[in-house]
Amino acid sequence: MKNNQKCVRLSDETLDYIMNYPEGTGFNQKLENMVKHFMETEEKLEQQIKRLEKRKQEITEDVMSMSDISTKLKQIDSFVSQAKNLIFYH
Repeated sequence: MKNNQKCVRLSDETLDYIMNYPEGTGFNQKLENMVKHFMETEEKLEQQIKRLEKRKQEITEDVMSMSDISTKLKQIDSFVSQAKNLIFYH
């Protein structure tokens, strides 16, 4: 049962937006359906943001690890070059 009655003042733009909402036959239904839709969407978006933040952290850790590997490979390359110079030029 809907037992809350409110009077609101809206701009023409806001009223048009509500009245163009596809779900509902009148202002009250459209507004309530719109608010419910946005409430559900907000929860889904918050969950998606959490998943994306977790994935971002995983990618950041992967990049850091690859950077460390790259640094080590450059060091190995330098050691190999030095070893070749010692072997072939002395």
